Amino acid sequence: MLTPRFTVTQTNDFVELVLQCPFIKAQEVEIDIDGSEFKFFAHPYYLRLSMPGRLVEDGREQSKYDIDKGTVLLKIPKEQPGVYFEDLDMLTKLMGIKPESERLAHPLMSNLVQKNSPSIQTINPVSCAKAPYIQEQDVKDDEIEIDWSYPQQLPEPMVSHNTNIGPYGFNNQYSGFAANIENVANEILDVVDLDHSTPESRRKNRIDSENAKFDEDYYISEFLSRDEFVHLIKYRPASWKVLKEIQQSGDKESSGTSVPTVKTHAFLEFTELEQSQLRNLSNRQYLIDSAMERCIYLGLVDIIFGYCFNLRTTEGEDTVESAWTICKLSGTLSCFDAFLSLSEVVSCSLRRSLAFPLNRHIDLTKIVYEDVVILLKLGRRAILKALLHIKRLLEHDEVAFVLDRVWITDYCVWIQQQATDVRLKSLASELHRFKITAELSMWPLKELEELAREDYQMQSQAEASETVQTSI
Repeated sequence: MLTPRFTVTQTNDFVELVLQCPFIKAQEVEIDIDGSEFKFFAHPYYLRLSMPGRLVEDGREQSKYDIDKGTVLLKIPKEQPGVYFEDLDMLTKLMGIKPESERLAHPLMSNLVQKNSPSIQTINPVSCAKAPYIQEQDVKDDEIEIDWSYPQQLPEPMVSHNTNIGPYGFNNQYSGFAANIENVANEILDVVDLDHSTPESRRKNRIDSENAKFDEDYYISEFLSRDEFVHLIKYRPASWKVLKEIQQSGDKESSGTSVPTVKTHAFLEFTELEQSQLRNLSNRQYLIDSAMERCIYLGLVDIIFGYCFNLRTTEGEDTVESAWTICKLSGTLSCFDAFLSLSEVVSCSLRRSLAFPLNRHIDLTKIVYEDVVILLKLGRRAILKALLHIKRLLEHDEVAFVLDRVWITDYCVWIQQQATDVRLKSLASELHRFKITAELSMWPLKELEELAREDYQMQSQAEASETVQTSI
């Protein structure tokens, strides 16, 4: 069976679906509603959605088939008019199956195509209006503020059937893939014997690789050549303007307050390509304890830093090196490291940004972290769009694609299913207050900068003296 392309919007009283199903027979369409579950069948298409709220059939439901566009248009009443349904644009989440307890709690509802329901009507081309995106309405009871700067103990890894092979990857749920990963991603990976590594050994591998790559002469040269890439520091990604516009318009969606708005900024809407990516993701639920959840959020910051560094240094134009840049600057992707505090994340980002890329300057690192803060403030949709962008880059890279499979794909699902804007806002606030200093690098940056200044002064004095002698 084929999954049709589809979009879901809403009004106060209805959920509206547009399904791309060309060349079907309208009389063979079957639609079933079971509380919050929606099912559609029209050979060869099949779609099952788990709505965030309950639907009802009371005679107001409508179904029409647009022959010219090959689309099925559905309007299904909400059981409680005026209730907003959250995350109707999170297509992977909608395509998931409700937990057994939730599904058994609702009585079976009848089929829309029974004799008391309207049949599919064939019509001429029509247009459908968009309804607003909806975020969370309230802060859940478990949305307790997290102190991201407080180090906690790393959760115990899940037990593997082979005790010699340790788990790794997103939520520590992978093992036995090291041979493939190491063979393919050797240009990126900075871990020795991944299958038999531990969190401690991976951390040591990361720090050792950074120490080996850090070049004091290169750092001094970059410090003195700041003017050559100052345009990268002054560059402003689109997200800066978007956040300002949203804040000025009074739209609270980006701040995590989840108040429904009339219109969401176009920057946060998913493109057709992104919608296709969301439909192709395998929906799954993750069993994550509080300690691992913390690591996942901190790992997200680490990955988004790599993304923002690439975005800024290419000024929004990806290159053949973009996948490498994102992965290499992320301790999560390149070293499978797990972070316990925000200071560990920032320290890793600072060190890797001063050791590996072409442009290495602490001012560049600081401004990139401002980019990260802005994306976090814009919420889950902005982060999901960034993750989908990373996924496209990694999928088409002959080296980095294996890292997509053990990290990014799961992050794309998790950000829809279990991440919250409240947590992202908390991270953004903490990161905004965090002071990035040279000491976090654990390298003598201040001393190197002082040497650079002295060298510059000596060169300037020598040039001035040479000029005077020439004039005489």
